[in-house]
Amino acid sequence: MLGELSLASQVVDGSLLVPKAILYQLKRSMRSIQREITSVPLDSQSESNLLALGRLEGAIAEIKRVPISIRTLSDGEAIASIQLQKRYRQEIHEGEADVLALCASRGCTAIMDDRRAREVAIQMCIPVMGTLEILIRAVRRGIITADVGEEALEQLHGRWAKAPAGSLHEYTEGKLEVWAP
Repeated sequence: MLGELSLASQVVDGSLLVPKAILYQLKRSMRSIQREITSVPLDSQSESNLLALGRLEGAIAEIKRVPISIRTLSDGEAIASIQLQKRYRQEIHEGEADVLALCASRGCTAIMDDRRAREVAIQMCIPVMGTLEILIRAVRRGIITADVGEEALEQLHGRWAKAPAGSLHEYTEGKLEVWAP
């Protein structure tokens, strides 16, 4: 989702709030992949690691140029996040718990693609949208063309096995349901 931050900020008409844990998670993942890449000879490096590193570097660069606000959780939000992590320990990770705690506390919409985290958001009555919804809204508002949206969805299919099936046109026309829980 982070690769679409600038589009998300236009769709939600405002600043995006991102818990610090998400930024730390990105940086940890990037360092881990960098270590793995530098520990093997160049001709043996996996293409998927190189692609993942490029996406992470792009996401971190985008965080620096998009109108987002990196937030430290308040004490109450931090407690709520810990409680969510305990309750859903096998289902959501720290960053998702922080997003949910932040959104519950501040009345924000959660932007997340993980199906289980979305289900938890719905249980908590937190509005939630994912990459697909962002693309649909961007096309409907004329922020991007249908062709650009379709290309973005195809790229999502190429890099994420759990990406929603179908074409963007099928979703915008209501022929397919968006992330039905």
